[in-house]
Amino acid sequence: EAAYVLCSRFCNVLIFLATADCFPQMELISDSSRAELHAAIHQYLATCGFEGIAADFFEAAGLESQLPPPTEEMLVKRWICVSRLQTKMSRLESQLDEQNRQLQTYGSISVKKSSPEATIQSRPSANFVAHRRSVTALAFHPLFCLIATASEDCSIKLWDYLGASEAGGGKSDGGEGGEVKLERTVAAHTDVVNGLCFDPSGSRLASCSNDLTVKIFEVGGVELRRTLFGHDEPVSGVLFVGGGERLLSCSRDATIRLWETETGFCIRTFRGHTEWVRAIAVPPCVHSGGSSWRGGGGGG
Repeated sequence: EAAYVLCSRFCNVLIFLATADCFPQMELISDSSRAELHAAIHQYLATCGFEGIAADFFEAAGLESQLPPPTEEMLVKRWICVSRLQTKMSRLESQLDEQNRQLQTYGSISVKKSSPEATIQSRPSANFVAHRRSVTALAFHPLFCLIATASEDCSIKLWDYLGASEAGGGKSDGGEGGEVKLERTVAAHTDVVNGLCFDPSGSRLASCSNDLTVKIFEVGGVELRRTLFGHDEPVSGVLFVGGGERLLSCSRDATIRLWETETGFCIRTFRGHTEWVRAIAVPPCVHSGGSSWRGGGGGG
């Protein structure tokens, strides 16, 4: 009985909404859509067993005797869609509130705690200015404060940055940073120098270039020790392995070559790539000298 009274009141509300013209939202619904809505409400009431209420709504809404068949359970499906949309909107509103809260919190922290001591200093500790074109590669000496740089100007330059590391934030003649000293300029290649690498002892420096060669220098006097020929395209990378007894090089000719540094002999050619090989990387144990890199093997 209580359920019937509740349903009756619900029906009275539906009847009032169906016949009222005072709601501006009703003007947004076309006549055909309003007819489909009324038919769906009538179907819902009749399906749920409220025949009396359905008959009252049928008469109040002015429905025709031959109702167009509404979509099956249309009212229920639309109500489920509305409920899901409301849940999703509630979740999105909560996320938006959280984002705004975090933005306000982090904004206040950045304003209150920003100070020269708390921010990362972006000033360089040293400036290296000597190359005439773009710098393409850089290598640190494993023992001393020595840097080797390569450039598109076909040269290799060796720098002593001991003064820069000691000066820290001091200034050099060229601007910000500590003093650096250009020790030597090496002009051995005839095209762009692409890569550099010191051996583990720091006694030798290898370079590679677009002139298709790999060169090995003695670091002490910066003397050219060997020039390695074999690649058919520009050489893009070099790497000492096996404790410095072997040297790997990669090239645009899609190959990797393993060289014996003492004799300059190509021990092996690795094929398998179909495009330009731009860089080489090996496990740390290989740098110190692995048996697989000390052994022989036929040239490829």
